[in-house]
Amino acid sequence: MFWYCYRVLLNLFDIADFLSTCIMACVINFYRFFVPKPLKDLRGHLALVTGSGNGVGAELCVELGRLGAVVVGLDINDQGNSEIKNRLAGVGCKYHVFHCDLRKKSEIDLVASKIINKIGIPTLLINNAAVTIRHPFLHHTEEELIELFQTNVVGPMLLTQKFLTRMLCHPKYDYQIVGISSIVGLLGTPNMVPYSATKFAMTGFMEGLHYELMSSQVNNISLTTVHPFLISDNKEAKPRTRYQELIGMVSVEETVKNILDGIRRNEKEVFIPKSLHMMARLFRVLPTIVQRKFLEILEFGTPLDVPVSISDEMKCKPSPPSVYPAVSSEPSTPDLLQVDLPNSPEEVTRGVTTKGGQQWGSMPSSPEGVNKRK
Repeated sequence: MFWYCYRVLLNLFDIADFLSTCIMACVINFYRFFVPKPLKDLRGHLALVTGSGNGVGAELCVELGRLGAVVVGLDINDQGNSEIKNRLAGVGCKYHVFHCDLRKKSEIDLVASKIINKIGIPTLLINNAAVTIRHPFLHHTEEELIELFQTNVVGPMLLTQKFLTRMLCHPKYDYQIVGISSIVGLLGTPNMVPYSATKFAMTGFMEGLHYELMSSQVNNISLTTVHPFLISDNKEAKPRTRYQELIGMVSVEETVKNILDGIRRNEKEVFIPKSLHMMARLFRVLPTIVQRKFLEILEFGTPLDVPVSISDEMKCKPSPPSVYPAVSSEPSTPDLLQVDLPNSPEEVTRGVTTKGGQQWGSMPSSPEGVNKRK
C-alpha cells in the first residue's frame, strides 16, 4: 500500500512538473514574441561556412566578417573562393578559405584536420552548401541522386562529426551548429523530389542531434535549423504562386540578416519568411484532401515546361486482365513495364544563386532561376 501511494504521488508530481513547464514555456514564448532575445556578440568567434563561394554563403561570410568573426570558408568553386577572399580582404577581417568537395570524405578529413590543428575549433559551424537539381523524378539519373545526397546530407554530417567530437571535449566553451534546410524539408515539392528528400534529411538530422545532445545533458552546444522558401538576388523576380503577397520572394541580403539574427539569438528554428512558421506547422494537421486543395489554391508546385504525363512520357504495354490468372500447366509471366523517358534539358547550375536567379528555397520562380549551390 505504501509503495502504491508513493508511485501515485510520484506520477502526480511528474504531471504537475510537466504542466508547469508547459505553462512557463508558453509565457516565455509569448513574452519573446514582443521582446526578442538580445543579440550575442560574435567578435572573436571562429565561424565556418560551407558553400562560401557565392550567394547566401558568400554574404554570410561577409556579414560575419563585419561582425568581427574570424571567417573560414569552404567551397568547391575555386573562382568563387578567389572572389570571397577579395571581399573579405575588403572588409578587413581575419579569414581562411579552403577548396573542399563535400562529396569526398578524403577532402573533408584533410580540410577539417588543417582547420583544427592550424586555426582552431569553430565556435560557429554553418552547413550551407547544397546542390539543387530541378526536374521530374523519373528524369533523375543515378549519378544525380548520389551527388544530391553526398553533398546535401552525407558531407554535412561527416563535417559535423569532425568538429562535434572536439566541441564535446571543451564543455566550458559555447558552440553552435547551423543547418540550412528548406521549407521543402517540411513540405514535399514536385519536380524537386530528391532535393526535397535531402532537406527532410537535414531537418531530421538537426532535430535528432538536438535531442541526442539534450538527452546527454550537453549544455554548451546549441543547434539552429533554417527553413528558407523563395530567395532571389533579382528584386523584380516573383514567385510562381497565385498569392504572391502571402509568401513573396526574399532577397539574399534579407535572408542573411534573418539567419544571423536567429543565430545570434540561439533560436532553434528560423523560418524565412517568418509567416511560413505557423503555415508549415498547421499544414500537417489538416486532412490529406484539404492539404491537396490548399496547394491547388496556392498553385504550389507549378509544373515545368515539359511536365511528366502518362500519355506523353510513359508508354506501357497493356496490363494482364487479372492479377490471379486461371490455373495453367505453364507459368505465366506478366508483361514488364516499359518506360520511355525523353531527353529533357537539365536545368542545373552550380552556386547558391545566379544573376537574376533564385536560390535554394522551395519553388524557383522560373526554370531559368534554378540553381545548384555548393
